[in-house]
Amino acid sequence: MPKATALLTCYNHLRHLPEALDSVRRQTESDLEILAIDDGSTDGSREFLAAQPDVRTVLNPVNLGTYASLNVGLRLARSPWVAILNDDDLWEPEKIERQLASVSSEVAVCCTFGGFVDDQGKAVEGAPQGFPFPKLDAENPLEQLARNNRIIVSSVMLRRETILALGGFDATFFGYGDWHLWLRVAKAGLGFGVLDEALTRYRVHAGQAS
Repeated sequence: MPKATALLTCYNHLRHLPEALDSVRRQTESDLEILAIDDGSTDGSREFLAAQPDVRTVLNPVNLGTYASLNVGLRLARSPWVAILNDDDLWEPEKIERQLASVSSEVAVCCTFGGFVDDQGKAVEGAPQGFPFPKLDAENPLEQLARNNRIIVSSVMLRRETILALGGFDATFFGYGDWHLWLRVAKAGLGFGVLDEALTRYRVHAGQAS
């Protein structure tokens, strides 16, 4: 059993997908399963993924939506920890290793700090999405999450069994289903781990869903 699963969620971002996958392959944690869930891409992403011998690829027969696809990945992952990476975002090489080293038995969700990059992968300062890169204080997560979403999805590593026991993501959401899950985790009194290190890069570009 690998230590962690990199869950790569894919939908029509072939332009950025190879770079996202490369950031997974460059992880300093070598005991890592790569699981890609493609949600009906029509831009060549499916063909690209099928040609990657080190990637376990699942092709949804129809477009299920973001949160249903994440649930597919959670069910199929072979590891106790599942780290989500959207196909247009990036990880720093030590992200998974640092997260695995930091989590305790009480942690259900571990997130990192990070920064924004543009279409070409260059750093973008400030708040290009209207908000700075969010930070969560692990000491009082429910109070903070009740005000706004303080966790970027591509920064999280989830304890698989715990999240599945909560019912996973609510697939009826189009957006904010991740925020909804963090609130449920906090309300259940489950632990959050926070790495105040810039280990995740969130890409800002015209083709993103949010």
